[in-house]
Amino acid sequence: MRRMAAEGRAVLMSSHLMSEMELTADHLIVIGRGRLIADTPMAAFIDAHSGREVLVRGPRVESLRRMLSPARRRCARTARTAWW
Repeated sequence: MRRMAAEGRAVLMSSHLMSEMELTADHLIVIGRGRLIADTPMAAFIDAHSGREVLVRGPRVESLRRMLSPARRRCARTARTAWW
């Protein structure tokens, strides 16, 4: 696909997997329910829409919290779930 794009051809690819699109596309157009949502370079879209938090669920969340505390990572905890 990149070879075809390098030849000046337009390449249209449809996917809901953002990781796949990141590896394949330089520019992203997102259409949802018939409306244009984004028309932007891939890197700009990822920067604007990437989360900076991680959700952790499991029986040993408290252990992970203790390991990350020295690194001064903030953690919000509820039961067996933690957000970093």
